[in-house]
Amino acid sequence: MSLDPLKVTDAIKESYKRYLTTAFRLRDIKLRDLFYKEVDKFWFINGPLLEATPPFKTTSYLKDLIAKGIFRSELECFDLYKNPLYTHQEKALRKIMKGRNAVIASGTGSGKTECFLLPIYNHLIKEHKEGNLGPGVRALLLYPMNALANDQLRRLRGIARTLEEQMPDMQITFGRYVGDTPESRREAEEKLRSAGIEPVKSELISREEMRKTPPNILITNYAMLEYLFLRPADCAFFDGEYAGHWKFLVLDEAHIYKGASGIEMAMLMRRLKDRVCEGKEGVLQCIATSATLVKEEEDFGKVAEFAKNLFGEKFEWNPSDAEHQDVIKDERIKVEVTEKDFFDYSLKLYPRLDEIIRTKAEQSIILGKCHEICKEQGISEALLTQVKEKAGSNVKKFLYEILSKDKRLLKLKEILERKPTNFEDCVKQVIDSNDISSEDRQAMKSLVNLAVWVRLEEESLPLLPARYHLFVRAPEGIFASFFPEPKIFLERRKQTDEGYPVFELASCRRCGQEYLIGDIINEKLIQSSVKVKIPEERKRYFLLWQPSLLLEEDEDEEVAIPEEIAEKGKTWKICVRCGSVGEYGDEPKCTCSDKKGGTRLLIEITPKDSILNKCYLCGLRSINIVREFLFQQDAPAAVLTTALFQKLEKEKQKEKKILAFSDSRQDAAFFAPYLDYTYGRILFR
Repeated sequence: MSLDPLKVTDAIKESYKRYLTTAFRLRDIKLRDLFYKEVDKFWFINGPLLEATPPFKTTSYLKDLIAKGIFRSELECFDLYKNPLYTHQEKALRKIMKGRNAVIASGTGSGKTECFLLPIYNHLIKEHKEGNLGPGVRALLLYPMNALANDQLRRLRGIARTLEEQMPDMQITFGRYVGDTPESRREAEEKLRSAGIEPVKSELISREEMRKTPPNILITNYAMLEYLFLRPADCAFFDGEYAGHWKFLVLDEAHIYKGASGIEMAMLMRRLKDRVCEGKEGVLQCIATSATLVKEEEDFGKVAEFAKNLFGEKFEWNPSDAEHQDVIKDERIKVEVTEKDFFDYSLKLYPRLDEIIRTKAEQSIILGKCHEICKEQGISEALLTQVKEKAGSNVKKFLYEILSKDKRLLKLKEILERKPTNFEDCVKQVIDSNDISSEDRQAMKSLVNLAVWVRLEEESLPLLPARYHLFVRAPEGIFASFFPEPKIFLERRKQTDEGYPVFELASCRRCGQEYLIGDIINEKLIQSSVKVKIPEERKRYFLLWQPSLLLEEDEDEEVAIPEEIAEKGKTWKICVRCGSVGEYGDEPKCTCSDKKGGTRLLIEITPKDSILNKCYLCGLRSINIVREFLFQQDAPAAVLTTALFQKLEKEKQKEKKILAFSDSRQDAAFFAPYLDYTYGRILFR
């Protein structure tokens, strides 16, 4: 059974707050208290949100496309042959088989891979039948991460075993060439055996054999492709007797190639085409896939333009001409809403049924208890008898029939049909009240659990295909204003609602001494990240020297600064009403009339390379000892992962597994040992 979304949200929220208030500290008591209060009320968590995931629309079978001559009959052995194609799959297959480039922008688990594998294998089988299939790359599958490439490799092994059984005389070769691909066949075999993997005959598993006879399907990542261009030993992929057969270029997770990385990938694609087809347009058939590239049809034109710039090939989107629409989006089955024969069940029904199905008793016992609970909660004997006749001894089918007549579930489906919705809002709308109790939340949570669990047949879809989402964000830093009273903000802003300036804070990790960060521009202290029209923008540190931030000193009397601190840098006076600064001994040049309590002393510290490795109050030296209130890159993910894993422990889940994704291969590589180290320290303590 799934985790409790409300308990998980609370656990993550508390872990996150605890991390913030312990990882960052401030020396001034007033500022510290304000920081704690701001953390308590800050909007870190959005959710849980509930999203309905209705099934994709289906259409004809692969055998129908084979019967029409679109695909070769040899593809009948594919697993996809037995199941109906999704609507977007058929559209993509028809388009690609006509020779057009395509962007397949459909959701996770929507069969995007089959959209390009079937045309690729169809082409290779055709070459084999014509006697032209030999060594040499026909299709390049480019992935951003090795994990995705490895997943594709498992799929190709399955296809290869099927083809070996059905057509033993044909060998369509494939190989994965990445950073950890062994040099020799012997090393590769040892590595696969140690991982419990048995390679297939058509798989090339070492670099030396791929260089000697390049595979028909080459799987790699963009970083390795760059190396292949540069190394003379790898020229066989692009030059020589086996290099003139390139046909398909597939780019997975295309949405990550934006900004600078998009420009780099576009240049890489042009270098590839320069090597394999003299840079000619239309020789390679280009296919991009992504689950998050586009949502609305009005964006399809921009997506086509994006793909055109990325590949340097023709991609079109003409809303009025289906033949010139190269962006394919999935289509979902809409919820059918009808008010006929629906009932208002008791709210107490759902938690009791949810508790019963979580037991490990036999199905017949669970079914009997569910029948008793339904009867106790006022469901008519006539309806129960009717449902039991349909369901027999299948408890999931029994509850499916009961809940399919539930008015609250019908209303929830209508809500989720429009868009993913915060769980709290779902409860309010379904209960039809803004004043909801913990019992109401528990009842709705149990209703969702039940609707996701029940189904007519074991392999059929649940009554409510749905999932929870939880979004967590990091603060942008800590920002403070000092007039008329100190205030703390966890979002970047230039000024308070009253118009007083806001400054970015940094602090010493040991003593908590506060520093202001920014630059002095036109005799004013400006946040370093605020865009200003100056030739060069610098980041400078200013030690905030004040015995108490609430002290209203006599402006005619200078505040004494310890000599050993004053010697470290230039001393300034700042007007916290407007941000104007003046050298120590002079007044800030501003028009603020009432100076009382409106100035602070700053001691400028100029660090090397914009990193302050010494605190000039406590004297401690350490790398980045004075830091801004920004997370280390892996810290938030480690906090969230730890909280989730501990909830798995408490809920006694059998499968204690968490999958973490990153768009950066380096980030993914560093996160695993970082999490292992930090969690190990927690256990040690």
